[in-house]
Amino acid sequence: MANPKLNGFTNNQKPYTVTANRAIQDLSGGSKIDLEMLRADMVLDDGERASLTSAKGTFDSDTSILILPVKATVQRSDGLEVIMGAADVDIGTGAVSARENVHVLNEKIDIKANQMEIVSGGKQFIFKHNVRVLLIQKAKESANARSTAN
Repeated sequence: MANPKLNGFTNNQKPYTVTANRAIQDLSGGSKIDLEMLRADMVLDDGERASLTSAKGTFDSDTSILILPVKATVQRSDGLEVIMGAADVDIGTGAVSARENVHVLNEKIDIKANQMEIVSGGKQFIFKHNVRVLLIQKAKESANARSTAN
């Protein structure tokens, strides 16, 4: 199927949309749909919007889980960006389990880890294995901090 679109609601009644350039579904009536060049847009529990993109994935309509075997990127409306390797995304709960090469960044933080979980509807991030954190301080904030320290 070309340009499929699926609309639904999370467990907390927040809307989501999953679109793709192409979808392939087994004609035997299974619940899994293979997607190419997919995009998932959703409203998170904290009111922020998130947009996930990936070259391919499999959506299980019975469980609302999106299985991403390749790199995926999430852009949040608050400026947070998440880049991850293989991951599973539970569209219904907002939970994410990234199994490799995680990079989370915004204007104030840059975190890299081997694995990550996002729980509580996107409110908590848990990083695992070889975690590296860089706190970024803007030049103006840094100058203000130095002047108040003197």
